[in-house]
Amino acid sequence: MRGVPDVAYNSSSHTGVLTYDAEEGGWFIVGGTSAASPQWAGLLALADAMSTHGDLGYINPALYQIFNGPNYHTDFYDVTKNCNQTSPIPGWCASPGWDAVTGIGTPDAGKLIPDLIAATS
Repeated sequence: MRGVPDVAYNSSSHTGVLTYDAEEGGWFIVGGTSAASPQWAGLLALADAMSTHGDLGYINPALYQIFNGPNYHTDFYDVTKNCNQTSPIPGWCASPGWDAVTGIGTPDAGKLIPDLIAATS
């Protein structure tokens, strides 16, 4: 029921994910939640596979532990520019730290995964 993000990922339809549609017979760039959610799912699948204690389970407490810890700016890119508003629809602007546009930011998967595993141990 929440309307704000905990995290973000590249979801721009301009710089999004390159996909091939066999039915349409071509390559397309897709964005939005349809791109960001599977990227996070893949990141967590890798983390689950790498973890020696199995499934990481509910990761929100671990994400905010990292956000409040010394590795935040190593594990996440804190998006601080641009807004998601489209005239005439008001929106939110990114700012340092948590914001209603990108949550705590976008991950650096190679750095976040080990810290996420450690935070859920």
